[in-house]
Amino acid sequence: QRVSEAAMHDQPTLVARAAAGSESAFRTLYRAHVRPVYWVAYGVLGDAGEAEEAAQETFVTAWRKLSGLQLRGASLLPWLTGTAYLHSVMIQEKKGMMKVWNMVLVILTYTAAIFFLHYLSKLQHM
Repeated sequence: QRVSEAAMHDQPTLVARAAAGSESAFRTLYRAHVRPVYWVAYGVLGDAGEAEEAAQETFVTAWRKLSGLQLRGASLLPWLTGTAYLHSVMIQEKKGMMKVWNMVLVILTYTAAIFFLHYLSKLQHM
Protein backbone atom coordinates (compact mmCIF):
# COMPACT_ATOMS: atom_id res chain seq x y z
CA GLN A 1 0.00 0.00 0.00
CA ARG A 2 1.13 3.49 -0.77
CA VAL A 3 1.74 5.87 2.08
CA SER A 4 0.21 9.31 1.74
CA GLU A 5 2.61 12.21 1.32
CA ALA A 6 0.76 14.08 4.06
CA ALA A 7 1.49 11.30 6.53
CA MET A 8 5.16 11.23 5.57
CA HIS A 9 5.62 15.00 5.94
CA ASP A 10 5.12 14.57 9.66
CA GLN A 11 7.61 11.78 10.30
CA PRO A 12 8.74 13.11 13.69
CA THR A 13 5.15 12.73 14.91
CA LEU A 14 4.92 9.23 13.40
CA VAL A 15 8.21 8.27 15.04
CA ALA A 16 6.98 9.61 18.39
CA ARG A 17 3.70 7.70 18.05
CA ALA A 18 5.52 4.51 17.04
CA ALA A 19 7.93 4.95 19.96
CA ALA A 20 4.89 5.17 22.25
CA GLY A 21 3.73 1.80 20.91
CA SER A 22 1.48 2.73 17.97
CA GLU A 23 1.61 -0.19 15.57
CA SER A 24 -0.26 1.79 12.90
CA ALA A 25 2.35 4.58 13.03
CA PHE A 26 5.16 2.02 12.81
CA ARG A 27 3.40 0.27 9.92
CA THR A 28 3.20 3.62 8.09
CA LEU A 29 6.94 4.17 8.60
CA TYR A 30 7.65 0.60 7.50
CA ARG A 31 5.63 0.94 4.30
CA ALA A 32 7.27 4.25 3.49
CA HIS A 33 10.84 3.03 3.97
CA VAL A 34 11.02 -0.73 3.43
CA ARG A 35 12.01 -0.51 -0.24
CA PRO A 36 15.01 1.80 0.17
CA VAL A 37 16.11 -0.18 3.24
CA TYR A 38 15.88 -3.42 1.24
CA TRP A 39 17.88 -1.95 -1.67
CA VAL A 40 20.67 -0.75 0.62
CA ALA A 41 20.91 -4.27 2.05
CA TYR A 42 20.76 -5.83 -1.40
CA GLY A 43 23.53 -3.54 -2.59
CA VAL A 44 25.80 -4.83 0.16
CA LEU A 45 24.78 -8.49 0.10
CA GLY A 46 23.77 -9.14 -3.51
CA ASP A 47 21.26 -11.76 -2.39
CA ALA A 48 17.50 -11.21 -2.17
CA GLY A 49 16.93 -13.53 0.79
CA GLU A 50 19.77 -12.05 2.82
CA ALA A 51 18.62 -8.52 1.92
CA GLU A 52 15.14 -9.36 3.23
CA GLU A 53 16.71 -10.69 6.43
CA ALA A 54 18.75 -7.50 6.87
CA ALA A 55 15.70 -5.31 6.19
CA GLN A 56 13.66 -7.29 8.72
CA GLU A 57 16.41 -6.95 11.33
CA THR A 58 16.60 -3.23 10.60
CA PHE A 59 12.91 -2.73 11.38
CA VAL A 60 13.08 -4.97 14.46
CA THR A 61 15.95 -2.81 15.69
CA ALA A 62 13.97 0.33 14.87
CA TRP A 63 10.97 -0.92 16.84
CA ARG A 64 13.19 -1.60 19.85
CA LYS A 65 15.15 1.66 19.70
CA LEU A 66 12.58 4.22 18.57
CA SER A 67 11.87 5.40 22.11
CA GLY A 68 15.47 6.59 22.51
CA LEU A 69 15.93 7.84 18.99
CA GLN A 70 16.19 11.52 18.20
CA LEU A 71 15.73 12.36 14.54
CA ARG A 72 18.32 14.59 12.95
CA GLY A 73 16.13 16.17 10.31
CA ALA A 74 12.63 15.33 9.23
CA SER A 75 13.09 11.72 8.12
CA LEU A 76 13.80 8.38 9.73
CA LEU A 77 15.27 7.07 6.46
CA PRO A 78 18.94 8.03 7.05
CA TRP A 79 18.94 6.16 10.39
CA LEU A 80 17.18 3.16 8.82
CA THR A 81 19.54 2.93 5.85
CA GLY A 82 22.58 3.23 8.13
CA THR A 83 21.19 0.48 10.32
CA ALA A 84 20.42 -1.67 7.26
CA TYR A 85 23.99 -1.22 6.08
CA LEU A 86 25.36 -2.34 9.46
CA HIS A 87 23.05 -5.39 9.59
CA SER A 88 24.11 -6.29 6.06
CA VAL A 89 27.79 -6.06 6.95
CA MET A 90 27.18 -8.28 10.01
CA ILE A 91 25.44 -10.87 7.81
CA GLN A 92 28.35 -10.73 5.39
CA GLU A 93 30.88 -11.14 8.19
CA LYS A 94 28.94 -14.07 9.62
CA LYS A 95 28.97 -15.70 6.18
CA GLY A 96 32.70 -15.10 5.94
CA MET A 97 33.27 -16.63 9.36
CA MET A 98 31.20 -19.66 8.37
CA LYS A 99 33.41 -20.08 5.30
CA VAL A 100 36.53 -19.84 7.46
CA TRP A 101 35.20 -22.42 9.94
CA ASN A 102 34.16 -24.74 7.11
CA MET A 103 37.66 -24.46 5.67
CA VAL A 104 39.20 -25.23 9.08
CA LEU A 105 36.91 -28.23 9.42
CA VAL A 106 37.94 -29.53 5.99
CA ILE A 107 41.64 -29.10 6.82
CA LEU A 108 41.25 -30.84 10.18
CA THR A 109 39.33 -33.71 8.60
CA TYR A 110 41.93 -34.07 5.87
CA THR A 111 44.77 -34.00 8.42
CA ALA A 112 43.03 -36.58 10.61
CA ALA A 113 42.50 -38.82 7.58
CA ILE A 114 46.21 -38.63 6.68
CA PHE A 115 47.25 -39.53 10.23
CA PHE A 116 44.76 -42.39 10.30
CA LEU A 117 46.01 -43.78 6.98
CA HIS A 118 49.60 -43.44 8.20
CA TYR A 119 48.66 -45.29 11.40
CA LEU A 120 46.94 -48.07 9.39
CA SER A 121 49.99 -48.49 7.17
CA LYS A 122 52.20 -48.86 10.27
CA LEU A 123 49.84 -51.51 11.66
CA GLN A 124 50.02 -53.48 8.42
CA HIS A 125 53.83 -53.53 8.58
CA MET A 126 53.92 -54.90 12.15
